[in-house]
Amino acid sequence: MHRRLIFAVALLVVLLAVFLAYRTCITWSPVEPLSFRVVRDLGTTVPDAKWGSLRLYEVEVKNSSAADIEIVGGPYLVSRGAGKVRMTIYGTVESLPTPRQKWVVGAGMVPARSTQLCTAHIRAGNQTAFLTDTGTMVELRWISRTKLKVMSLVGHARDLCKKFDLERLGSRIGKPSLEVARCPLDAPVSTLPAASAPASGR
Repeated sequence: MHRRLIFAVALLVVLLAVFLAYRTCITWSPVEPLSFRVVRDLGTTVPDAKWGSLRLYEVEVKNSSAADIEIVGGPYLVSRGAGKVRMTIYGTVESLPTPRQKWVVGAGMVPARSTQLCTAHIRAGNQTAFLTDTGTMVELRWISRTKLKVMSLVGHARDLCKKFDLERLGSRIGKPSLEVARCPLDAPVSTLPAASAPASGR
């Protein structure tokens, strides 16, 4: 009887620890882990079927947190916008080294306490506004690597519950959500040195 009581208490402690660890994983997120800074005008313009052409800038993406961060949506470079003034999308930030590669899970990770160099693709019609805007913002969706793994496990757990006709139980399993961020672009683009010799990409 005494052993059963000890076992029951130990099991309760373990389950409580698992529950607390799980809740921490799905609720905790680093605060504003990413910052973006335009480093220089690459002096390159590439053709684009939709926008005519895109001007390329080198962008530094810094992760100041202790967590690996996955960028899963955007990032978009946009005007601040206020009241009835509509927001303008200047362009996108895309991952290197592969040109025109979209941010996708597994390809958009910024490791903890690291800096990545990327490219900003600015639409031709927005070039002048982008260069003179001192309040450009970066919009993106992101999730920590830990939360992403938990999200995957939750998906498998829900599939398992569905398989055994336990959908009601599966629906009660909390799932981490993506973070939506809107942060200022560091260093006004207007302060950048001019590109030495513009060139057209192929």
